[in-house]
Amino acid sequence: MIVFLVVPFVAQAEEMHRLTSDVVNVQYPGPLGNVAREVIRLYPSVKKELEDLFQVNITFTPTITLIKDRDDFQNIVGHAPVVALAVSGEDHIIIDNSRMKTYPFTLKVTLKHEVCHLVLHHIAGDGQLPRWFNEGIAQWTSDGIAEIIVGERKDLLGQAVLSKHLVPLGSLDTSLPADEHSLILAYQQSQSVINFISSEYGADAVVRTLKHVRNDCDIDCALRKGIGLSLFELEQKWHASLERKVTWFTYMSAYLYQILFIFAALVLTGGFIRMMLMKRSYKDDEEDIS
Repeated sequence: MIVFLVVPFVAQAEEMHRLTSDVVNVQYPGPLGNVAREVIRLYPSVKKELEDLFQVNITFTPTITLIKDRDDFQNIVGHAPVVALAVSGEDHIIIDNSRMKTYPFTLKVTLKHEVCHLVLHHIAGDGQLPRWFNEGIAQWTSDGIAEIIVGERKDLLGQAVLSKHLVPLGSLDTSLPADEHSLILAYQQSQSVINFISSEYGADAVVRTLKHVRNDCDIDCALRKGIGLSLFELEQKWHASLERKVTWFTYMSAYLYQILFIFAALVLTGGFIRMMLMKRSYKDDEEDIS
């Protein structure tokens, strides 16, 4: 409700324009006319890719609102580290266009991620998708890109595996953490567990599980029917897989260049200190001789 109370004020302030097609509507400020036309061009291919993946017909017509400035976008969504937002119940997507040329974000990938959220809402129907499942699938379909990753890009998942501080999936059912560090970890875990299901049981297993949620199944029931595991069993297998892959050696090797840089800096500092000590000792010797 807050989103839709604020968007009209932004629209009035920036004199929003509108482009429509048979499958999508775009709202945009005048300077983003070319971006709006690009959305119109990209959306049919995004729609087709998601229809083929989920084996559904997308019959709803979403509205995409493009926001030009970061400050205006944050006034709408709050000061959260996101570049886009899907309002599933209204088939509405809001995109911060100022971030669309910042690695790793592109307009098509971001659009696909957010449209996926809308599709998941329609597929689940009255079924309740856990937040980790919903976000994990959206990242899985959009090349691992989450709308959250605007700030730090640390491997928080690897850190959590090594310290044995992974967040239980059950605690990510209805909401994600508020603080940025925990939020990014929750996104990385969500992506990881869906990737695990896909790699171990096939992409079809993800889709099967999703469709079982629609048939009055909770996530535990849907997983049993989709991959033959309970939520507890899935979580245990996923943890074991992470522990095999993430060791201190593999974790540190990801930071090899940083480690070498720090080592070189320490060697250089040590050499400088040694040179200064030798110079001082040489000067003291000269004074003793005199």
